[in-house]
Amino acid sequence: MTAAVWAGLSAVALLVLLGPVARSEGVAVSPLLLTTVVALAVAQCLLLVLRHDRPVATLVAVSVLQAGVLAVVPADTSVQGAGLLVAAYTAGTLLPARRLVAAVGASVAVQAAGLAVATAGPGQLLLGAAGAATTTAAATAVGAWVALRRAHQRSELAVAAAAVERESAMARSAVAEERTRMARELHDVAAHHLSGLVVQASAAERLVDADPERAKQAIRDLREQGRATLRDMRSIVGVLRATGGDAPASGEPQADGAPVPGLADLPSLVESARAAGDRLEARWSGPQVVLPPLADVAVYRTAQEALANARRHAPGARVVLAVTTAGERVLLEVENEVADPVPADAGFGLTGMRERAELVRGRLEVGPTGRGTWRVAFEVDG
Repeated sequence: MTAAVWAGLSAVALLVLLGPVARSEGVAVSPLLLTTVVALAVAQCLLLVLRHDRPVATLVAVSVLQAGVLAVVPADTSVQGAGLLVAAYTAGTLLPARRLVAAVGASVAVQAAGLAVATAGPGQLLLGAAGAATTTAAATAVGAWVALRRAHQRSELAVAAAAVERESAMARSAVAEERTRMARELHDVAAHHLSGLVVQASAAERLVDADPERAKQAIRDLREQGRATLRDMRSIVGVLRATGGDAPASGEPQADGAPVPGLADLPSLVESARAAGDRLEARWSGPQVVLPPLADVAVYRTAQEALANARRHAPGARVVLAVTTAGERVLLEVENEVADPVPADAGFGLTGMRERAELVRGRLEVGPTGRGTWRVAFEVDG
């Protein structure tokens, strides 16, 4: 289609230039010459259908026809077919530099041969060859520049696509990390509350016959503890079910509107543990510290997991929870009496504590103290 359009435009333009325009300038062009030139120009344009598949062959063939035009027109007349310019431009957009230079050289040589037929002297031949070389080289240079721009745009698009993919991968990774964190939250909540429920249920069972009123109170406490457990677990499961983009960040409200617990909630955790039957002593020293959200929840969850482990592996043992603050630093220590220490590499609870410590660049120490106790120490900077 493009070749036909160029052929039509070239035919109309040559008929006008070599007809009325030439006569107005006092130049007479015979009908045979006019027909020959128009036919050669149209043939040039029709060859353009091959320019994308065979750019070199098309440029050379069009140059042969252009040489025919130069050979039949008078020596002092220059007629440039549009097909040659389009073929040269297309070659510039498609060919590498070395092949492009060779193709341009071949085109200029062919055109010079046509000039030699009609040119009377070497001066006119050189001048005509220089003009042909300039025209052809200019068209190929424009094509090469366009090709360079297209390559640059493709490179920019590729870089932009890679950046988008990288950001998407980072987002997917962040969502996965968040869901892993929430899974740890679920484990911590379940371990803490369920271990408390077991202790309270055992106490209620012992009191049923000996002290029915206290047994009833213990059962009521069990019911409240169970409700709290359901609330916490429903909150975390709701986040895990949500889409990645809907998952709240640490410190933001959870699905049921309850905030993620932090350092300020440790007194409530202590009271809950005591209500569950733990022999827990709490010690606080230092000024109030405001931690970043992730570090804040990490302190709380580490204390919660440490208390749950103490209750699970040393029920009824004395536990000491100490929080020391200085500047922007928080040191949490949970130490309990235990006869059979838990291996430092056992269970998801200890793994979760280590992962939380790594996440907030904190320092975690877990293990026996050598004096019959098990100690968890977590230190983090605000």
